[in-house]
Amino acid sequence: MNSSIVMFSGLKKALLTNLPRHRRWLSVVATVSLFPLFVSVAPASAFPSFVLIRRQDYRNCTQQLTEAGLSIELATQGCGMAARPRNMGYCVTQMQKNVAALPVEQILGSCLQVRRPDELANCVVNINRNVTASDPLNVLDSCRRSVLPENLSYCVVGMVEANTNLAVDQLLRTCLTPPENVVELQKEDSIELKLDTPAQ
Repeated sequence: MNSSIVMFSGLKKALLTNLPRHRRWLSVVATVSLFPLFVSVAPASAFPSFVLIRRQDYRNCTQQLTEAGLSIELATQGCGMAARPRNMGYCVTQMQKNVAALPVEQILGSCLQVRRPDELANCVVNINRNVTASDPLNVLDSCRRSVLPENLSYCVVGMVEANTNLAVDQLLRTCLTPPENVVELQKEDSIELKLDTPAQ
């Protein structure tokens, strides 16, 4: 057991046994208020670092985008506008390496429009790897419009593996449609209430 907790328990016991009964409630309040003094505080090094963006992220992002074929101007603008430059570099390079039919400028534009660019890249690459008849541009647009891009790719690939014989475009629309748009709720007929009010 922690030594500070043992010390606190001993102090509490001593106060409770040496005071009259009618004053013991006051000692309990006092010991509870002193508890933080006996609890050791963990050093700052014990907590994880909350630094999310570093200068290396911008450097690596710019290098990755230029190596993917973007001009210096587009690469610096893309990395500068990104909330997470590390994810931006991943988004562009993953799609540029694995989906040859997509223009790199269009990839950059899509990566800038989403909150999770890394998931966007995973969605596009996953569908194009596992679905042979997919249209890369339609896949990119569908993944971009999805709130959870990786889930969209799981949905499409899973249904293809189930031998549904449905077109990929239809599966993309099905998996992209939110559940609330699938079920049409029928409104109940409103009931008009007629209250008999006494004559004045």
